[in-house]
Amino acid sequence: MKRLFIPLLILSFTLARPASAYDRYVNLNAWPVDGDHLGITAYPDAPWTWAHLGFVPDATCPPYWQRGYDQSLGVWRDADRPADPDWQQASRGNNWVACYRNHRGTDIATPPYAPVYATAGGEVVEVMPTADDGYSVRIHHRRLLDDGLYFEWGSRYLHLAPEVTVTRGMPVVEGQVIGFVEADGGNTHLHFEVNWIEGDLPLYEDCQPDCIINPWGPVWLWIDDDFDSRIDVATDVLPTAPTDTNLITPAVSRRTGGGTSRWIVPVVPPADSGVRAAVRVDNPRSEEAVVTLRVFPASRPDEALSCVVTLPAGSMTLELAGTLPAGWRNPTLRVDAESGIRVEDPALLLTGEPLAESCTLIAPPTLGQAAVAALGAFSREAWLAR
Repeated sequence: MKRLFIPLLILSFTLARPASAYDRYVNLNAWPVDGDHLGITAYPDAPWTWAHLGFVPDATCPPYWQRGYDQSLGVWRDADRPADPDWQQASRGNNWVACYRNHRGTDIATPPYAPVYATAGGEVVEVMPTADDGYSVRIHHRRLLDDGLYFEWGSRYLHLAPEVTVTRGMPVVEGQVIGFVEADGGNTHLHFEVNWIEGDLPLYEDCQPDCIINPWGPVWLWIDDDFDSRIDVATDVLPTAPTDTNLITPAVSRRTGGGTSRWIVPVVPPADSGVRAAVRVDNPRSEEAVVTLRVFPASRPDEALSCVVTLPAGSMTLELAGTLPAGWRNPTLRVDAESGIRVEDPALLLTGEPLAESCTLIAPPTLGQAAVAALGAFSREAWLAR
């Protein structure tokens, strides 16, 4: 098999099997959080970690409650050898060793509610709450090789907030938002791990389902699986968004709670594209209500295009237009409304060309409720056809 020597950032991680007849490597080159959240507070309890943190031979990670310098010195370091240089590396700027006994994953410090991304394309096989660690999401990854076999592995994301954006059985692509890190004070972090899956070509032949896999290690190489002298894609990635098409399809999950409706579209918008967003809002109350419509990248809600209106009684269409800055991923449509306000028929459309920023509230004539609903649907269809 021909392998291409491609220099990659050390931020990449590796999934590899021992040398064999199927000696192949997959380099995902993707993190589960944004690049400015790379503070690792704990690595997996695995040989690469012991070497990386400067442990003496045969030493493994200390118990969780013995990670401080004085407590752990006799566990990871020979007391007769100088420890200061290795301690600076092992503590990662904290006052404890950056791993602990039987830890299966990598803990990455993030701000509360930082978006979490799938590290590779695959299928969601678990979305569930845990007793003490927030929500857990597991993804099964499969890469079809040229000989018809599949290279398989799993990834797990723990300490997620309840607003998970995927469901069991849903296909995902690399870079797609799957949830947000749950707030936990000074201990807010994502726990990310790679799991063994039995299949055609599992990670490591001698690995068992409960083994601890360390994905960080040395950077391996992409493979040329079909011998065409080109790097093969290891995973499906976020596609470029089409223009003049409603991006919010039935496959895009809606998340609601506390008067908020949110849709996250797993695409990359073209740079400097115009965007039109619209929702139909129904105020069944006699008094006015405030409604906010925003469009923003999942990782940077502070860069939102926003529209705030005072909604009278009745059914209306709220529209927002503007131009997206470069570098957006996972565009998000969010509506915040007061209790009792119904939000329906979301639409998010990219024009491919810049648009002036505007905010419009379209009110149909006062008719019977069925006619109002029909006019609201007609208004949306006409808007999409513009």
